[in-house]
Amino acid sequence: MCVSCQRTMPFQCRLMVFAASIIGCRRLFNNRPFSPPREGSRRSLFEAIERAALKPLPAEPFVIGQWLTARVNIDYHIVVDLHYYSVPYRLLHTKVDVFLTATAVSVFAKGERVASHARSFVPADHTTITEHMPPAHQAMAQRTPDRLRRDAAALGMTIGTYVDRLLSAREHPEQGIRSCLGVLRLAKTYGAARLELACERALRAGATSSRYVEQLLKADRRQPFLQAPHDDGLGEHINVRGSIYYN
Repeated sequence: MCVSCQRTMPFQCRLMVFAASIIGCRRLFNNRPFSPPREGSRRSLFEAIERAALKPLPAEPFVIGQWLTARVNIDYHIVVDLHYYSVPYRLLHTKVDVFLTATAVSVFAKGERVASHARSFVPADHTTITEHMPPAHQAMAQRTPDRLRRDAAALGMTIGTYVDRLLSAREHPEQGIRSCLGVLRLAKTYGAARLELACERALRAGATSSRYVEQLLKADRRQPFLQAPHDDGLGEHINVRGSIYYN
């Protein structure tokens, strides 16, 4: 191709021409016979010796990563790059190997992969898999606000109202789960009937904690004062004649 044609040709077209030229030159170079006394060419030598020794390329691209060692804390999490990742709780207080890449965190114990997480760059945050939790913690994780409202309403209408207040008093309902569980546990110790009366008193006082209800029940146990309201009528009064007046 003449120089003037190359100057007027678009850049991408020039690249295609150059690539085709290189491929053609490479083919000629590989097929060119060796200098005597050697026989054959680079192509024939490759076909006779090297092609059979080639292996297929890996199915996945090579990933650059870093190996680290971490210790499993009491909360079954490890710290990697200021972030907390969960591992099976049976590995508490043991050392594990961590393979860290730009997108994933893999955890190995005695050569066996025990956990795999998508990497997070949020410091002081947690990435937790439910299956890694102990059974008791898994049960706790299933206690959603709606589930707590149903359980409380089953014990008593006033208890359900107070639990709903605890959840509504927080910016996020999940933050009130611990207080709600504290209220529900009191039913096992003091009974649902006494808890119903204590929640009624707490509602009137505007309280928003399980500790307030617990203190009421403890005080009531020492000296009973929580009583269910009785409907005794209007009682005696100077302005109330009573049925005998009409006899």
